[in-house]
Amino acid sequence: MSLNQLSPIAQAELETGTTTRPPKLKGAEDFSTWKTRIQSFFEYTDYNLWLSFTAGPHIPTVVRGDAVVANNDATTFTDEDKALIQRDRRAHAALTMALSTKDCNMFEEHQTANALWNALIEYYEGNEELIESKRDMVQKQYDMFCGVRG
Repeated sequence: MSLNQLSPIAQAELETGTTTRPPKLKGAEDFSTWKTRIQSFFEYTDYNLWLSFTAGPHIPTVVRGDAVVANNDATTFTDEDKALIQRDRRAHAALTMALSTKDCNMFEEHQTANALWNALIEYYEGNEELIESKRDMVQKQYDMFCGVRG
């Protein structure tokens, strides 16, 4: 069944999401609105999931001598480590569910919610250099428009 065959209510729910289903990203032209909606969705449903996007994944650590190093031995994870890792995995899973199949496949290499979120932002909005370049281009177009008589 294609999107056009869905009822208007189902189409609206797919676009905006519900309290239990994240909104779907439909494409580049939708990204800005979707970004706001997906943030609202995660802040509403479970703010801790949103922290996985912004703060990054939890990396369990262990003290060895005077150094704190990453702990890769899952058998020694604390209950808090396990809960935070599960939170990160849930955030990543929910975010992938909000992507189209094309986008999901395109970004499958990003295995944490934070990495996926940052990759989506860079892809759809550009990095800082690209954003500044776009801003300059729009300013030049505006200046040229204002300079045209008529």
